[in-house]
Amino acid sequence: MADQQDELESTQDRRDVIGKLSEFAPDFVSMISNFCLGEVYARPALPENTKEVVAIVSLISLGSDRLKGHIESALAQGSTKEELSEVIMLSSIYLGFPRAIDAMLVLHETVNSLSAEDSN
Repeated sequence: MADQQDELESTQDRRDVIGKLSEFAPDFVSMISNFCLGEVYARPALPENTKEVVAIVSLISLGSDRLKGHIESALAQGSTKEELSEVIMLSSIYLGFPRAIDAMLVLHETVNSLSAEDSN
């Protein structure tokens, strides 16, 4: 459970989301931790950065606000902004330019935000 809790709190976005959910839906947080992270995400066949790329492309396809947290996580795990930019550009072929543009803007915002934090 400690690893799952660490994963839930691994980025500021995730800390914010889990904090809000914990206030009114603690059972939902347990479901996320136990099933998503404990049973599915913890499977060992794919490296962590590949799992994040899959999550990023899936979230681009949905137009989800959860994209920022997964971009933060991918960067923390060693993906570069150039690699993530290429993933987004490739996704534009399959998911369309509007979704890719939005995702590229989230990447830009996230990289700038993390750079600003690092310089403080």
